[in-house]
Parts: sequence; C-alpha cells; structure tokens
Amino acid sequence: MKDTGTQIIPTERFILRRFTTDDAQAMFKWACDNDVTRYMNWDSHKSIETTKYIISTWVACYKKDDFYLWAITNKNSNEPIGSIDYHDINKRIESLEVGFCLLKKYWKQGIMTEVLKTTNDYMLNIADYNRIEGFCDIENKSSAKVMQKCGMIYEGVRRHGGKYDDGHFCDVDVYSIIKADIKKI
Repeated sequence: MKDTGTQIIPTERFILRRFTTDDAQAMFKWACDNDVTRYMNWDSHKSIETTKYIISTWVACYKKDDFYLWAITNKNSNEPIGSIDYHDINKRIESLEVGFCLLKKYWKQGIMTEVLKTTNDYMLNIADYNRIEGFCDIENKSSAKVMQKCGMIYEGVRRHGGKYDDGHFCDVDVYSIIKADIKKI
C-alpha cells in the first residue's frame, strides 16, 4: 500500500477534492435530508452547527495519509453535491470500505457510478489497496446497483451486519472489488 491521502481527482464531469469549512452550507443540504440519510449509519443533521463540527473534524484528519474523503463538486462550480469516503482500513489484508451519499436532486444521473469507478481505480492502483468492500442495507437497491455497475461483486448477505444510530440492526448486502477484478473488466 502507498497511502497518499485525499488528493484532487478529476472525473469526466466532476472534481473530487477535500472538504473545507466553507462547505458546511452545501453539505447541510444533503445531510439534513431524511431521504438521503435513510440508509446511513448516522442521523440527519438537525442544525448547520452539526455539519460545521463534522467538517472541522474531517479537515483535521486530512493531515493523515490514510484518510480518504472527497467532496464531489461539479467542474462548473466548486460547491459540493455529495461525498465519497474510504474507511475501516485493514492494513494486514490491504482492504477498506467505501461509503457515499449524494444530494437528492442529482440521483439517477450516473454521478455516483462515475465517481465510484474513478475512486475505486485510485484506491486500487494509486493507493495500492487490494480489496474494496461496500455494504448496503438490503432495502437500499440504488446503492447496490451503483456498486454492481462499478464491477463490484455481490458476496452475499451479512445478517445484522449494520446498525443504525437509533440502535436497530439491519441485514446488509456485501459487495467487493479486488485488483484482480480490474484486469477482467
């Protein structure tokens, strides 16, 4: 592995960059939306102060070479419309987990597929990880489709593999992609 931290990455339509404290208002638009946060393991933000606090913790984490969290910004605007991150790093087996969310008005436009393909490629080929895992509530068919479109392989259901902030457990679909899969695509 060659941890590089969160670097600027262009896609066809977007620039992926680090969050800044100036992004709080834009992020709050999706972080307070119950439709967006429905399947997240964190509650919708009730105030902009929550969003500001979370972004401030992320900004501090950008100092670490193994912290990967991008703001998804349109090339025509610097305003974030979503985020993608890689977390729960297991250095022994060179794996990590991906998570993503997007402002609702941008759903079903191929944005997350474009972004996930690009960041998965970055994590496997530049940061040199071997395995990326993705988990989603079995009811979250949209996230499952995004992972499938990006070449992630369905591995099965992890019973009670997720837990929401309100304390309830959920079964999750498990997807993954490994370096060897990239050569097949």
